[in-house]
This record gives sequence, structure tokens and C-alpha cells, in this order.
Amino acid sequence: MPRRPRHTPTEEWLQVRLLLTDPAQETYELLRPMLLFGQPSEERAQETGVPERTLRRKVARFAHDGMRSLFAEPIPIAGDRRVLPLEIRSAIVELKATYPPFGLREIAAICRARFRRPVSHHTVRQVLTTEPLPVDPPRRFPPYHAILDPVQRRLAVVRLARDGWRPTAIAGYLETSRQTVYDALQRWDEEGWPGLADRPLGPHAPARKVDLTAMAAVRRLQVNPLLGAFRIHAALEQ
Repeated sequence: MPRRPRHTPTEEWLQVRLLLTDPAQETYELLRPMLLFGQPSEERAQETGVPERTLRRKVARFAHDGMRSLFAEPIPIAGDRRVLPLEIRSAIVELKATYPPFGLREIAAICRARFRRPVSHHTVRQVLTTEPLPVDPPRRFPPYHAILDPVQRRLAVVRLARDGWRPTAIAGYLETSRQTVYDALQRWDEEGWPGLADRPLGPHAPARKVDLTAMAAVRRLQVNPLLGAFRIHAALEQ
């Protein structure tokens, strides 16, 4: 067996990473200061350039699955004969953390629409019982009335709906009314992009220049054949 070259011990992540050849070992070295010494995730993120959210998720998986979590192959969910891809499992837990009122069937429907593959609510239940939820997930959209551009406000509704979100969930997540959500979706279906812009607040029908009272007065005055248009106008002003 050939002798391995000696290297100067270091804790500098960029130097350590150059010495690693196995992905599982690299993952462990990435997490080791957090697992052994309790280093905060934000501090480790600054040292390595790995997002803090990713570090927390990997630590949580290690705490749950042990050394198995270090390997690239996804771990099958108990009771499921198929191996659910990691991106779908991540989407399930992120959806639940993003909007806790989500039901199992709603999450399954969103995953089916997003990934174009069957996902049952039973699978969603299994994932949520085995996977830790991310802490403080980032919002995809701000609250409805916090979006200053009216087009972007309604576009947020449309995008969530196209991803499989139901109107009740959209209204709850964007902190607005269901009627607002229904109006935005109807305008998109009927008009497309032009329907997303604000509309004038004036009356939909133009104001009439002559009301019924004036028309009746003109008819009474027309009975007198000696009154022309000028005299009728003068009589109406009086």
C-alpha cells in the first residue's frame, strides 16, 4: 500500500477541502465542528461559504439518520417501496414550514403540479414524520399589501395558483381576503397581463348629461309651438 503524503494540519476549510476525495467524508468534515464542538451554524456558514440553512438541514439529518445521511443516495422512507427524490422531500417540509395550515392533500397536490409525478398524501405524512422542518424559512412573496407594484401583487397570486395553491391558502399566506384572490385570478383568466394592472376608480358608465326630469320638462315646453330651441333653453335655465 503506497504511503499517503503528509500535510500540515489545518482547520482552514478551503485547505481541508482540497485534501478530501470522498463526498461523504467532505460532508462530515463540513459538519464536524458543529457536531463535536457545537459551533453555531451562522459561524460555520461564514467559514465555509455554505448557506446556513443547508448546514442546519444536514445537521438535523445527521441527528436523525446518523452516518447514513452523509451519503448521496437518498434514504428510502419507511413503508414506501420507492425512493422519493430529495428535492421532493425538501419541498414537502419547506411547504409545511412556510404555511403551517397546509393539509396533507394540499401539499401532495402542489408537489404533483411542481414535479409532474405522483405524490400521495400518505407519502407527505411519512415525510413530515421523518424529516425535520426548516427553521424560519424565507418567504417566497411578501404580504399582499406590502407589495407596492399592483401588477406584482396580483402576479404573486397567479404564480401561487399555478403552482397548485388553493385560493384559501393563497389568501392566508399573502394575508389578504379570498375575494381579492378570486378577483385577481378571474382578471388573469379573462384579460391576461392587462388585467393585473389597477383600474380607474371612476364610474363604469358615463354620467348622463340630461336626466329624466329635464327630458320631461322639454316635452311639456314643446307643446307650445311658439317656443323654439333658444326659448326652451332659457326656460330650462330658469
